[in-house]
Amino acid sequence: MASRRRDYGSLSPRLQELSAKTTPVEPYQVTDEISIEHPGRKRRDELNEAYAQITTCNARSAALLSSLNDAPRPPNTPADDATDEQVAEFERLNAEFDALMATWVERMNKFDEKSEQLAADSAAASKRYQQALFGPAYDDIMALSENWDPQLWDDFVADVNSWCGRGVNPPPDGTCRTCGQVVDAEEAGKAPSSST
Repeated sequence: MASRRRDYGSLSPRLQELSAKTTPVEPYQVTDEISIEHPGRKRRDELNEAYAQITTCNARSAALLSSLNDAPRPPNTPADDATDEQVAEFERLNAEFDALMATWVERMNKFDEKSEQLAADSAAASKRYQQALFGPAYDDIMALSENWDPQLWDDFVADVNSWCGRGVNPPPDGTCRTCGQVVDAEEAGKAPSSST
């Protein structure tokens, strides 16, 4: 039995007013046959969630790689004329080193497993992001770009990302408050309009 879509009624006058102020973003034309529709709220949420996953994978990767650098260091071998106390201290430190090294080696034995899992998680997050970025055109774009030069692919993805940001709560004066870049050329330099 097919579910029926609920009728939510007409938009309120205020929402109609806000809707009238919304400037639709034209689709991103990839070829004369392939275009990317600007993401709606659901796809934008997917983009944000996938980006958060990618960021988490990057942090996990950095932590995993830094664990390679924390190998314990052996104590310095005492000099030939070392006292009995210095030799005893060396033997104590060497026993500590052996225990720390055994723990580190055990962790490193799991490194490959963790690396493989992290690579799989990262690939899944990247694919999820691209699916949200390209929407229904994902399969066509992936087939089209299969043999593209990596620099062209990177530039294309950056351009589509930039295009996705259009129409998403632009600052009132057209300038990004964080970086100072002009994000809305039509509004650049204008004073924010008063809401009163």
